[in-house]
Amino acid sequence: GFVSLIEQGGAVIGVEPLHMISYAGHAAQFLGNFIPSGMIFIPSKDGIGHQPDEYTEWDDVVCGANVLLHTILATAEQPDMLNAALKP
Repeated sequence: GFVSLIEQGGAVIGVEPLHMISYAGHAAQFLGNFIPSGMIFIPSKDGIGHQPDEYTEWDDVVCGANVLLHTILATAEQPDMLNAALKP
């Protein structure tokens, strides 16, 4: 499925996947009813997110962006999976 494409995107740059369940309301929660969805989390200092004190090291931001890039490229190489998921 789509999560495996995210894992492939991470593998390209040597990132090991850590599967997490997020109970927060994110766009993927709603989009998942219509298209394959997943989320790429990057670490924040002391686990603080969505607050003014949130801080993430720039290297982690770049890493997350590269996982996203390679996920997009992996998805482009497998259009049949995406097309099948988009059919009613």
